[in-house]
Amino acid sequence: METVIGFTIIGGIILAIVALIMLIFAALRKRPKKLSVILLVVGIALPTAATLFGVISGVGSADYTVTSKAEGKDFIANATTKEIEGKTLEFKVTEVGDESQMGVGLAAPGGFDVLLPVTKETRKIKAGDTITVKCEAVGNIVGIPAVSATLE
Repeated sequence: METVIGFTIIGGIILAIVALIMLIFAALRKRPKKLSVILLVVGIALPTAATLFGVISGVGSADYTVTSKAEGKDFIANATTKEIEGKTLEFKVTEVGDESQMGVGLAAPGGFDVLLPVTKETRKIKAGDTITVKCEAVGNIVGIPAVSATLE
């Protein structure tokens, strides 16, 4: 869905630019401007409508959001791999662990960790950042509940 909205926004902007150029040439040559004005209006309306649709439909919002310890404890207590696999989780990083071969461990509110693969993007994450991840599995690592995920 986000891809369609993105292409609609980009397409509308391109259409508006082309229509504006057509309008300028039509004005210089003293030709009818009706088509270029219509295309300009459509080019402006497409990105506006796509943006509003995205905001209204909640595109980009996470499947799960953890903002407090209580929400975190509730999330991890009820999470199963089957339930969360492929879903998104948004949370505020409370602590960033060291890099290891397993990945980077990020502490989330509620006493669980989120394990991400080591990448340039994950190295930039700091405590206090709010991030969205795509969940893969849930389990315990040395008695600590953890979610394996990738950065969204």
